[in-house]
Amino acid sequence: MFACQSGAARGENSGDPAFAYTCRLAGKQASANDPVFARINAIRKNRGAAPLFYDRDLARAAQTHAVGIARAGRLDHRDGPSERLRKNGLVRRYVAENLARFEHIAAPRDYVVRYWTAGEPEFSNLISRRYLRVGFGLKATASHCYAVLILTE
Repeated sequence: MFACQSGAARGENSGDPAFAYTCRLAGKQASANDPVFARINAIRKNRGAAPLFYDRDLARAAQTHAVGIARAGRLDHRDGPSERLRKNGLVRRYVAENLARFEHIAAPRDYVVRYWTAGEPEFSNLISRRYLRVGFGLKATASHCYAVLILTE
């Protein structure tokens, strides 16, 4: 599970790196029990779509991309998600990727799911019946959190 902690949550200066969030992954990547998946699957159920299944390889790819975009300091579908998966030996017919960048908040998982449900094409990706497997990654810098969701058939 991810843990996010910050001095900003206590009302301290979030611009000071000493009080910056550290979104870190205990054990290196999200698990099938990550609350992001439960929230997304509840939304899918309400829309009549089958639940998404956690995919460890997709989670690893999502985490790797989250680290890359955090290092670059900007959102980027560089090389495209299909190409990045293919480079890692994962060939999928249908691939979608949702990205998010946001300032540190106390509940990043809640925020990122709300963010993805409020916008297009992110929301369409979440509820599409085309996708059955999912992986999630989250990485923080001193000022922002970066989230990546990869969906495939």
